[in-house]
Amino acid sequence: MPITWHNYSKVKRGRYADFDLSNQTQRAGFYPIVLLFSGLFTLFLISTSPYQPFNRGAVCFFLLLTGSYAINIFLKVSLHTAVSFFLACALFGLDEYLGVLMGLFSVLIAVSRLVLKRHSLPEIIAGVLIGLVAGASL
Repeated sequence: MPITWHNYSKVKRGRYADFDLSNQTQRAGFYPIVLLFSGLFTLFLISTSPYQPFNRGAVCFFLLLTGSYAINIFLKVSLHTAVSFFLACALFGLDEYLGVLMGLFSVLIAVSRLVLKRHSLPEIIAGVLIGLVAGASL
């Protein structure tokens, strides 16, 4: 919710061109905010929750964001694609059928990013790889 509010206020004030953060330079300013909230949430979970698989998932997701931020210097990684493939891996670990369905949905998300011209093929491939690596680390 805080990240949604942050993006909404930036778009409304004209600091972001769109809610999707299609501009690579504007996206570079977004990553510190999302990493701060994700990092704080991860620390909160680790310090309060004994459920280790969920904590490991939060850490892997934080690393997904950190890796995307690092690559954003050179290439605007598709976070939609990365997160969807990460979730497909997470669901696959819980229920293979749901994981496969989410994997198929992830492919549709990746294709939509190309069709909408929000990302290039290398940006989509980077998102797929980051999402799968982070998801395989669960």
